[in-house]
Amino acid sequence: MRRALVPACLAAALLSQGLVVRGQDRAQDVSAVVVALAERESAAFAKAFNDRKFKDLAALFTSEADFEFLRGPSVEKLKYHMACGRDEIASCIDTFCSTFPNAKLTLTVRSARLIRPDLLIAEAEFEIKGLPRDAGPIQGRAVTVRVLESGVWKIAADRGLARTPVKK
Repeated sequence: MRRALVPACLAAALLSQGLVVRGQDRAQDVSAVVVALAERESAAFAKAFNDRKFKDLAALFTSEADFEFLRGPSVEKLKYHMACGRDEIASCIDTFCSTFPNAKLTLTVRSARLIRPDLLIAEAEFEIKGLPRDAGPIQGRAVTVRVLESGVWKIAADRGLARTPVKK
């Protein structure tokens, strides 16, 4: 029991330290733990997207999540669209993957921090490859807000910040 108590106390101390020092440099070890958490959660999203497991993907969101994602009948006509709620989000991504069946997503977390113990915000770079051969990859940045629900991190909001023009 004592072995489990020490890591738990250390984790609590590190997390609380990272939350208290607003406006100051955060401890490197806390930052690394939070970034690793965001990387793990982002990897689960990319895996569900790439494996076309839309039910698994929908389960990563809160019931009332907002998700800004690309929609359009062709690469040239893709525009960001707001999808709200798990079902619409899964449908939006399913439509995108049906339109672009070879699309593969890569997410690279660039920064992350805990706003509160149950609120995580992360910025990531994304790349979508596997588009039709005359189009290059889509690249951009996104900010994702996750909330802790019953011990599971769920996406509450995700916003794309930028997108490279698609090569024609």
